Amino acid sequence: TSVAPATILIAGPDSLLSQISEISTEELNLSEINESGDHLKRLVIPEGIIAVEGNSSATVSLVLEAFETKTISKRVTTIGMGEGFSVTLSTNSVNIVVSGPQSALDEITEESITAEIDLTGLQPGEYELTPKIVLPVDMIEVSVNPLVISVTITVEGEEELPPEQTPAG
Repeated sequence: TSVAPATILIAGPDSLLSQISEISTEELNLSEINESGDHLKRLVIPEGIIAVEGNSSATVSLVLEAFETKTISKRVTTIGMGEGFSVTLSTNSVNIVVSGPQSALDEITEESITAEIDLTGLQPGEYELTPKIVLPVDMIEVSVNPLVISVTITVEGEEELPPEQTPAG
């Protein structure tokens, strides 16, 4: 998206000029636009201010790109695990459905996505945790499957025994 001219010269009383940081165009209803192109829009110049060069409109150029979806399998990593603990996850990866412009989807890879479970401060036990997903700027997260992962933290070197086999202590 671009606007031409990008800047205009305005004049008026100092008291009004000091309050202006930008000049807008009239609203452009994006729901009525279905293809890329230029749109001539009237400038909304505050009362008492004039456009020195007589500019009363600007050309808004829009480039539309359809959003598509893509599913990417991402290995889940853990961060913040306490020293002397080990962790077991019910699954090692999640399927992430992302949406974005086709050009961005063509570039996205498993390496450009983060799926982390933060274990900071957690003690040995069982938890149901949601991985934090971080996507590239142009992407929108549609869904993550599974959304919640069972996490078991144990003291390193101790095997987790089913309850009926836990040694009496």
